[in-house]
Amino acid sequence: HSYELADYAAAAATAQRIMQQQQQQQQEDSSSGDQSNKQQQQEQQTAPAANSLHSSTALLSLDSLNSSSSDNTSSSDGALVLLIPLERCWQQLEIVALPQLNNFSAESLALLAVSFARAGKASSKLMLSLTHAALGRRQKFTEPAVIAQMLQAMALTGSNHQQLLTVLADAVARNMTRFNPSQVTTATRAFADLGYYSDAACLATCKVASRSLRHWPASQIASLVSSLAKLRYRDAVLLKAVSKLLPGNVDRLSGDQLAEVLAGMLQLGYDAADAEQLVVAALRRVSECLDELSPATAVKLLWAAAVLEANNTHLQAQLLTGLQEMAARDLSQQQLLMLYQAHRLTSQERLTATEQQSQKHQRQGVESQNRPLWPPALVAAAVSAAAVHATTQAHRTRQQQQHVQDLFEQLGHEAPVSGLKVDGAALQPDLGFVADTSKGAAPAASTGEKGQGLLQVAVMCDHADRYTRNTPHELLGIWKVAGWLIEEAGWRVVRLPPHEWRVLLNDRGLDEGTALAYLCNTFDEQGIPL
Repeated sequence: HSYELADYAAAAATAQRIMQQQQQQQQEDSSSGDQSNKQQQQEQQTAPAANSLHSSTALLSLDSLNSSSSDNTSSSDGALVLLIPLERCWQQLEIVALPQLNNFSAESLALLAVSFARAGKASSKLMLSLTHAALGRRQKFTEPAVIAQMLQAMALTGSNHQQLLTVLADAVARNMTRFNPSQVTTATRAFADLGYYSDAACLATCKVASRSLRHWPASQIASLVSSLAKLRYRDAVLLKAVSKLLPGNVDRLSGDQLAEVLAGMLQLGYDAADAEQLVVAALRRVSECLDELSPATAVKLLWAAAVLEANNTHLQAQLLTGLQEMAARDLSQQQLLMLYQAHRLTSQERLTATEQQSQKHQRQGVESQNRPLWPPALVAAAVSAAAVHATTQAHRTRQQQQHVQDLFEQLGHEAPVSGLKVDGAALQPDLGFVADTSKGAAPAASTGEKGQGLLQVAVMCDHADRYTRNTPHELLGIWKVAGWLIEEAGWRVVRLPPHEWRVLLNDRGLDEGTALAYLCNTFDEQGIPL
């Protein structure tokens, strides 16, 4: 029966997790040399269910479920007496379940899916069959626990089935008022991990969370902020509530969770004054749990502290200590980009310094007092990662760049140049030109040495991915910092946001008259007459 199979899968997944925890503990004890006979006896006594799975004899063959009837079996049978070797368990369970999936209820489908996913035993064939069966029960996905379990199973297996995700997102939006904090964060995290965005689901999530946030565990708040940052959904009311509630609860958060909160809020562009208390409390708490931080967390904290201008050289030095032996391959491209930005924001050398000056400083041993030591190899890898990211992003705005160049030519100016590279190509303005601001003269495309009254202008033809998805669109923290660094290099940054540029387009392309007026007004606001 479907409920027996689902209960059995859940029990097996739990037993497997216990076994894995035991094996990990035994490895740690063995490596430290502290394992004793007494500890072994205690471990054997605490997990009889897990140990029984090693038995070579099954108490009841899983195949017998095919012939069992509802009159003489109960849902507890699957959880209590179906004990066979673990690998064989999952193989037989899939064989027995697959032909019956269309008879499963939504609850049993979700429990079976999440159990296989948590155990890492969900094959692509099983997930595809579960997805089709779930679509056949789409009207039955109304219970928060069922919705959250199905989403978690999809996230754990990377099953990015758009039709089912749309069904589940609609169910989340309709039933969000009945979700508890754990179910809210599970669903939101699944959407974030799968890269699936639903405006209705995010809006419902933030409304419910904002009203009940004071009753949430601190860890669930941190998870929600991190997931919303991945989804690029900014809710100012929710973030304001977070900045008020978390300062008194930072002791309940790990260093990883604090890093997620700070980086998430900054990525969403929330740097209001009411967040200062949270920043102070978070950095204090981080200094108390430095030994627990992973390298990825250290990078996020370095970036957050740099963006917030929290000039705590002692904390920075401690965070960098954990990165001294770190290999670049152990960090993601996003983390390397954050490391690059943190280094440049906190480094005393300006981007305009020449290579000869830098070499002279190195020969003379010029160092700031108590200046933290950045790992040179890791910084070099971070610069390379930033260059790759900048090049990729520049290619995504080619069409808008061409439109801007055409408009400049219509105004009688040379078209701004593309392909500019600053700081070893880690910073790449989409377009650039030199403007003469002394007499309002026409800008020139050359970007050589500036004379009196000349201004280097960097035009950022922003792609939608550089902003939050919902209105009012806010520039993401990574791109805010990129703009700061370009300005540090001596450029005036002018942004052409996608949500403003989009209204200039019609069925036939660019509305040139409106676009010319928009372009001139935008540059005039920056003191750059066209």
